[in-house]
Amino acid sequence: MGFGGTGRGDAFALWVDQRTPLASMKWLLAHEYFHTWNPGQLGTVPERREARPGAYWLSEGFTDYYARALMVRAGLISPEEFATIWNEMLAAYAGSPVRSMPGVQAAAAFWDNEAAQKLPYQRGAMLAAIWNARLRAASQGVVNMNTVLHAQIAAARSSKEQATFLFKSLVRQKGMNIAADVNRYLAKGEPILLPADTFGPCATIVTEKRPPFSRGFDADATANAGNVATDVEPLLPAYAAGLRDGMKILARTEGQPDNALVPYALLVEDQGKQRTIRYLPHGREGITVQQVHITNAQSPECSRTLSGL
Repeated sequence: MGFGGTGRGDAFALWVDQRTPLASMKWLLAHEYFHTWNPGQLGTVPERREARPGAYWLSEGFTDYYARALMVRAGLISPEEFATIWNEMLAAYAGSPVRSMPGVQAAAAFWDNEAAQKLPYQRGAMLAAIWNARLRAASQGVVNMNTVLHAQIAAARSSKEQATFLFKSLVRQKGMNIAADVNRYLAKGEPILLPADTFGPCATIVTEKRPPFSRGFDADATANAGNVATDVEPLLPAYAAGLRDGMKILARTEGQPDNALVPYALLVEDQGKQRTIRYLPHGREGITVQQVHITNAQSPECSRTLSGL
C-alpha cells in the first residue's frame, strides 16, 4: 500500500493506494492540513529546489509532530494509537542507513534517496518534541511550542526572514538556545535520543536493543526488477525460509515495515506455483530503538498531556 500528498497553491493533492486502511487517512489529512500554517505563515522558505530540504526539519518535521499532537488532543486517535504512530517512526529512524548523515549531505541526497528523504521529517519531529518538553519544564507549563509559533506568525507578517531563522530567534527570546542541538543533530547528524519524560506523566520513552529490520533482499533493486526478488542475502532469515533470487513477489501478507519483532510473510510465485514464505525480518547487527510506552491511558488528562500543547 502507499499514500502521500503535496501542497498545490491554495489546496493539496493526494494519491492513495486502494489497499490503504481508512485509519491511515487521519494521519495524511492531519499532516497536509497543517501545511496551511507551516511553513506558509511562519516565514519564507528557500526558493531553490535543491536548497529546500535544509529547512524541512521545520516545515515537514514540525508538521509531523503537530499532526500527531493535535490528533490525540482532539480525540481523533487514542493514546495507544499516538504511541503506535510515534513508534513506527522511531523504529524507522533507529534502523535508517543514513541516520548519522550530516545535514548538508542529507539535503543533497533528499530527492534521490528514500531514507535521506525521511530524515528531516524524523529529526524535526523528535526535536520539536524535545524542545516542547524543555519549554514546558523551564516555564512550569506556561510556555510551549504553541507560544513560540504563534509569536512567529506575528513576526512573519512583517519579516522576509526564513522560517527556520525566525524560529531560532524567537525560541531564544523564550529562554531556550537551540544552537547546540541544531549543530549536533541537524548539521553533524548525531543520533537523537528522546528523554524518558518527553511526553509527560502518562507515557515513558523506553530505550532497548533489538535486531535491525531487514526484508532480506534489496528492496529497491527488487522493485526496479518488477518485484522479482533480487540480491537475497544468504545469511539472513528470508533465505533460510526459502526466498531466492528470481522469485516473483506478489504481495506482503504479514508484517510491518521497520518492525523486526513481528513475522514478515511474502506471497511469491516460484516456478509457476504460488506459496507463502514467512520469516522474522532480522538484519545482521543489533540497533538501539526507542519506543513510547503508555503508562496511564485511563487518565482523563492523558490525551492532553501527550500532546504537550
